[in-house]
This record gives sequence, C-alpha cells and structure tokens, in this order.
Amino acid sequence: ELDWRILNEEKYQKYNFNLNFQTLLKNSVVYDNSFIKGDQTKTNLPSIINNEKYNLDEINLMIKNFKKNKLNKIVNHEDNLFKKLKEKEKSIGYVGYYFQECKIFKKKFDYCHYLNNGFRDLKKFPKDFILYNFNKINPINKKDINFNNFFKKQYNNFETLNNVVLEELINSNLDVIFMHLPFPHGPYIYDIKKNKFEDIYSNKNYDRDKELIKHEYYLGNIYIADKILKKILNLEKKYKKKINYFILSDTGINKDLDDYTNLNSSKYSTNLKTGHTVLFYKKFDSTSKKIIEEKKFSPGVLHEKLFSFF
Repeated sequence: ELDWRILNEEKYQKYNFNLNFQTLLKNSVVYDNSFIKGDQTKTNLPSIINNEKYNLDEINLMIKNFKKNKLNKIVNHEDNLFKKLKEKEKSIGYVGYYFQECKIFKKKFDYCHYLNNGFRDLKKFPKDFILYNFNKINPINKKDINFNNFFKKQYNNFETLNNVVLEELINSNLDVIFMHLPFPHGPYIYDIKKNKFEDIYSNKNYDRDKELIKHEYYLGNIYIADKILKKILNLEKKYKKKINYFILSDTGINKDLDDYTNLNSSKYSTNLKTGHTVLFYKKFDSTSKKIIEEKKFSPGVLHEKLFSFF
C-alpha cells in the first residue's frame, strides 16, 4: 500500500517522512502511469510474481483447494519470476508476510524469511486452510477481535528487518532479493506528529470501520518504510555492493489518506479497481531521472527490466 500520491506530490512533503525514497527517485526511471488489475494483495502479489492478471474468485478457488495443489498454478506458471531466475542459475532471497511464500516457493529460494502478517501469525498453515481466505479471517471485519498484539507484531517486524534480516540479505551473495514488506501497510505503529512509536490499538474497542484513521498514521508507516530503505542504502555502502533497485507497490492507493485535505484533487485515480501503482527502478550507476508516461502493466515492466540486467 505504498501510495504514489504522497511520494510524488510536493504538498505531502512537510513531514519529511520519505527522504530516502525521494533520493532514490531522483536517479530513477519512473513509470508515472503504471497499473495493476486488482485492488487486493491477494490478487496483485501473484500478478507481480507471474506477470499475469488474476481475479479474486480465481485466487480464492486456488486457496480453498490448496490441498489439491491448486496453488501450483501460481508456482509452476510459465512466466513465474522465481522459476525464470532459477533457469538462469540465479540465487534468490525472499522476505514476505502474506502467502506463506517460504513454503509455497521453497524449492526456488536460497534464503527466505517469513514475517508476521501483522494481524495474526500465519507461520503455520491453519488446519482448515479455507480460513486463509482473508475476507473471512481479516480482523478488520470482526467486532470481537483482540487488538493486544497488533502493535507488538508489526513493531517486531520492523525490529527484525532493521536489526537482523536486512544485514543477512545484503551481506550475502544472492543475485536477487525480493521483499514483500508489511510497510506502509497497517497496522500503524508510528505517530509522525509526535515523532515516536505509538500503539493506537491499545483501545480494545478499536474498530477501523467506525473510527477514522488519521492520515498521519499512514504517513508514519511510510516513514518506517523509508527507514528500512535507508538501512538498505547504508548496508549497500558498508558491504560495497552495487544494487539495482525496483520499487513496486502491490496496491497504490490507501483509503486511510481519505481525510487528507484536497486529496482527491490529485491527478492519480482514487478508483482502487484501476490499481495505479508506484513503480520505479534505479540502476546502481544511474545519475539522472527519466519519466515514462506511457500506460504500462506494472508486473510486465518488472519482469522485462529485471531480466534485461542479466
């Protein structure tokens, strides 16, 4: 849920929450009109991995019938990113938190770390995997959910990434590192106005559908994502690496910005179904910025440009 509007328009810069993203953007090829078909991670993450357009019913059916190896339709897809990388004898590192990637793609990864998904720990498959349907288990849709661990799990994700996982990845000989990170996605853990971590979920009666989440909380998680990027940039220098960066959001519009004044005056569509995404890449030796205005399918650009580097 990296929202392109607040990365790319000056009126959102007053908090200085994305300085490292801005640094990267200055020397990147920027796709200013990229899109992805769906409005959910459940469809868009497989789309990114397979350069394919999926609908929600199709993905739900695969998940519902996972015991019949229906998810192999994703794993063994002819355009699967990891499959193609392995065919080129490239080593792959993966950090994820959504689709049990360490198990689903285990034969393709040389390194894999699975984070908490923020809402509940899915390190083990539920006995009844149909519950993996996020429309059913997403606590946003439940009134009796216990929010005690919301902040703790998401904060632990940041600490684990920042203090352990990123260094393990950058100080390795991996050819490609794919990170699907739970930032700036909620749960939100940083108050940008107070400039500190804060547990907004400590109120046990918290209900996202009834209580407006101020945009500052979302910007706080952008700040966390920016700190993660800063860590990677510093590790690149520390270990004298030459890294080509691709930044691609699985969904590019965040509804928790809806209270931001004049947000809808943005040129970017707020229609989630159109799926405008953040998409840019920076080659390690790039010193200039280029804007691509032509409408592009985001996963297609990722696959094409990534493999052009090989």
